[in-house]
Amino acid sequence: MPVVSIVLFFLCPIAALLFFVRLICSLFSAKVLDQMGRHPVIHAIWGCLAFLVVLGRMVLTIDPKGEQPTDVRIPVTQMSNEVLLRQLLDAIPSYVFLVDKDVTILDYNAAAGAFLGIGRHRILRHRGGDVLHCLHSRDVTEGCGRGPFCKHCLIRGAVNEAFAGKKTVRRQVRMELCSGRTVKKLHVLLTASPFDYQGHERVVLILEDIGGIAALQRLAPPIPN
Repeated sequence: MPVVSIVLFFLCPIAALLFFVRLICSLFSAKVLDQMGRHPVIHAIWGCLAFLVVLGRMVLTIDPKGEQPTDVRIPVTQMSNEVLLRQLLDAIPSYVFLVDKDVTILDYNAAAGAFLGIGRHRILRHRGGDVLHCLHSRDVTEGCGRGPFCKHCLIRGAVNEAFAGKKTVRRQVRMELCSGRTVKKLHVLLTASPFDYQGHERVVLILEDIGGIAALQRLAPPIPN
């Protein structure tokens, strides 16, 4: 650390503190007041130094644009980063999944968990079609990704395209999901975005339910040219 920094941040504040203590003592002690009267030049310099230290501290902690403290920051640690990331992920109302090349779910957000309504042990490390109860995941005993229809699956195709082209893929998809003995149709806007993490390729798969928007579009009258 430079000598100037040591003087500015350590010695000068101590000297300033001693001056203010001496100034307060002079109000109650005639001896201290007499000493200050016999050495006015020294105490004047001492007082100026104390004033400059206080002024310098105020300048360092105030932003000249917004007059807001610039040194008041929330300490960021690895744990706080993970907590912040989880909170941001869970704040997204769409269904967010982290998947690998076989569309195996590695993580998901709160909205996706609420939509699925099952425990983590039945979601993590399972393929998306099996977890979402895709109608065609029952075509073969091996499940999602192994049946003849899976070659034409738009979700699996988007994930594969994102991995192969290293680009974000977006498209509208109509999903057919099993719900008991009935088939539930879900109209979603799909986003598949690839990224690398610690040498592993992953894709963030986002499913946004746009069924309500699609229904309104069907009901809305055509706009004349």
